[in-house]
Amino acid sequence: MNHEKNNDTTEQSSMKNIEFFSNLISHTKHQLNSKQIQLLNRGPTYTPPCQMSMFSSSTSSQSLNDIVKKQFAPLKHQMASVLSKHHINIALSWEVQNAINQRFIDYFSISIPLNIRQRTVYEMELVQSIRLFLKKKNLILRRTADNQNTFYLGEAKVFEAAANEYLFKSDAYKVLRTIVKEEDKQEWQNDLNARIEAMNDALQILKRRKALDKNVVDTLI
Repeated sequence: MNHEKNNDTTEQSSMKNIEFFSNLISHTKHQLNSKQIQLLNRGPTYTPPCQMSMFSSSTSSQSLNDIVKKQFAPLKHQMASVLSKHHINIALSWEVQNAINQRFIDYFSISIPLNIRQRTVYEMELVQSIRLFLKKKNLILRRTADNQNTFYLGEAKVFEAAANEYLFKSDAYKVLRTIVKEEDKQEWQNDLNARIEAMNDALQILKRRKALDKNVVDTLI
């Protein structure tokens, strides 16, 4: 009986450490300030990513061309892969890439109203303050899975231990590979891409044999 009573006391003590705000479940003695919580509650102002890059580079030596080149690189790589896969000739491929690159430059050159710019800069500073707070206190901030814009704030070690325990006991997941180094991540990504490509090829075969509806296959690929 004493053992059960002690467990109840421990559980009640643990629950006292959990605080509930309008959209934040806090399970730590370290708390965000009211401005940071307000930002989580209403969400930040939407600003095109290109404009965000311009803000962050305003105090650096990056030029517009440097920013566009960096942002365009991943898309350029993807486009080259797609155009090559569909056997698009080199001249047309270059024409498409140059046109999209120019569109990038145009979007990055668009100015936005001063009031939105000021609010965006302020919110960027708030977001950065939250990141520094989490890093300093070794906390995690996660959005819950209820689609209600609810966040959970807690100790990183406690959260990771609970997550690992769930994964260990649950049969809903299967650990395929543990990624330790960056090269392991790339190897895993290449393996995943190969599997996706194989599944897409299999779906195309089923479509040609009319074993699956064309619209279904086009949706899956």
